[in-house]
Amino acid sequence: MTPTRMSFLFAVSGLEYSDVETAYEAGYGQGLTINLNASSTAVRWSGCDFLPEHTLNAQRLRDFSGSKVDLTNDSFADLSSGDASQDLDFIALHGIWSWVGDLERSQLKEFINSRLKTGGILYLGYNVDVGFAPLRPLRHIMKEFERRTKGIGNTKPNVVRKAIEFVDKTLKLKPKYLLQNESILKRFEKIKEHDIEYLAHEYFNENWKPTTFADLAREFEELKLSFACPAQAAQHVPAINLTQDQIAHLSEIDDSILKETVRDLFTSANFRADYWVRGVCKLSLREREEIIKQFCFTLTAPSKDFKFEIDGDLGKATLKEELYQRLLGFFESRDFVPVTALITVFTEVNFESIVQALLILSHKGTIAPIYQLSPEDRCVEESINLNKSIVARNSIARTGIEYLASPVLGSGFHVPHYKQLLIHGFSCGNQDSDTLVLYLTAKMEEQKLELSATEGSVTESSLLIKSLVDDFLSFDVKLFQRIKLL
Repeated sequence: MTPTRMSFLFAVSGLEYSDVETAYEAGYGQGLTINLNASSTAVRWSGCDFLPEHTLNAQRLRDFSGSKVDLTNDSFADLSSGDASQDLDFIALHGIWSWVGDLERSQLKEFINSRLKTGGILYLGYNVDVGFAPLRPLRHIMKEFERRTKGIGNTKPNVVRKAIEFVDKTLKLKPKYLLQNESILKRFEKIKEHDIEYLAHEYFNENWKPTTFADLAREFEELKLSFACPAQAAQHVPAINLTQDQIAHLSEIDDSILKETVRDLFTSANFRADYWVRGVCKLSLREREEIIKQFCFTLTAPSKDFKFEIDGDLGKATLKEELYQRLLGFFESRDFVPVTALITVFTEVNFESIVQALLILSHKGTIAPIYQLSPEDRCVEESINLNKSIVARNSIARTGIEYLASPVLGSGFHVPHYKQLLIHGFSCGNQDSDTLVLYLTAKMEEQKLELSATEGSVTESSLLIKSLVDDFLSFDVKLFQRIKLL
């Protein structure tokens, strides 16, 4: 949903990309993403959400930043009666399509049809039928349990919790369905790991409709929308998601809709996030290469923490350690790395291998593409205002907001809670290791928080805090200043 990542994936896919000046998010939830995007870019964002409490929270974040993002409490039915004179370059629907009814989907299609420009882009995240099909009976039982146990004292969270426990007990009795679908038990164990709020949204909505790629493409054909490319960088690297035989089979399929449908079968896709465009313009191979060369990246995670593996649909894939060590070393030595510099230095590596490495490193969060090296003053001011308010609130109590706005990246950037506490302590003058350790320790005790071993390489609490503070001072401070989080 961010311009730079979107434009890079379009270029990798060999597609022309039109700059986004106006954008709309339907169903913005708590409003974090839309506010991060509005503050950190020159894009004029607007959006709607049906729940008043969502709108109030989103508007509060907007007021902290001082941005002009238009946030309404409209339903999807209200969209068609909006300002039809303002055509949109980009529309985002994340976590909406699979959880609304036919009427709401029809209203969304009417909105897209009337407001999206020729050349405009639609982002859609949705559940895929092929991956969710085996879970349908379990979801049906959970939903029926909820319907039949509603009553006084049975709050939504309690009912969801009891429904999960009921299905868990049922599966332990080894139904024949489970014997014929052996992967179900493992998937249900993962479902149980999610919090109640996520489970309520994902499985207990009145409307729950995973779809097939082909069915969706048919619906969008009426809107003159064509499939552009996946919105996730890892999906642009076939080698980590498909066998060589599967890649060869897909290469023999000319029709893009059939190809994506078969691909979903190969990967047993649960969820897709895709870009659709109103008018596809393909680039020549030379044009594609020249556009990719114009991108610039920066290191966003310490190279010492890099693991030479990546999770794909085939499982874990091992990366070429020698190549990635050299790439990481090059990124470490410079604040910003243009693709042209990589091509000049890594002469023995072919162009497509460099592109694949950039996709993998981006997916792992090790590097990120640059939106603007010298962002507008307004974007810097609004981003810093928003970040200060988020950090200040988290210094009092954990809010669950773990992203800050970067006008250099043109997007939100993941900053976990403990790092936000360190940012607050650092900004309050605790800028040496010893005082920052004391500050973080006191804050952790005050908020009754514990650090997990996954947040560092040591397990004992005091040593872990010291390690995290040292990493913050040696890497994060410079990074946050470089991408203008501070």
